[in-house]
Amino acid sequence: MEVKYTNLDVIDPDDREFIFNKKKFFIPGDIPVKIMCDTLKCSQAVMNKPTDTILIDKFVIALWGILKIRQPDLKKEFMEKSGFKKLVALFSYIYGEITPEETLANIEKAKKTFTEKKNST
Repeated sequence: MEVKYTNLDVIDPDDREFIFNKKKFFIPGDIPVKIMCDTLKCSQAVMNKPTDTILIDKFVIALWGILKIRQPDLKKEFMEKSGFKKLVALFSYIYGEITPEETLANIEKAKKTFTEKKNST
């Protein structure tokens, strides 16, 4: 009896190339799970507390981790000099689930909700 199998090793998405802050970058077509989970966790935390600078810093570090996969010499200062909207656009591009505009709208909504909750206590 012949055994059939599916070779999942053939799934190897190409790296993606883009320009961010006037510099060309590459990211893997398939981001390692640990880095992906860390970044998603940080983004959710920022959405829940959009004024928490410690969470925003963790979010920046998580995005930096993704870029460092293909640009290992990239300094954290490069990321810290980026505008927040550009970082949100980068996150949206990497995960490709929603547009940068939708992400920014969600952050503004989260800020408003957070402020309303804070003022009602």
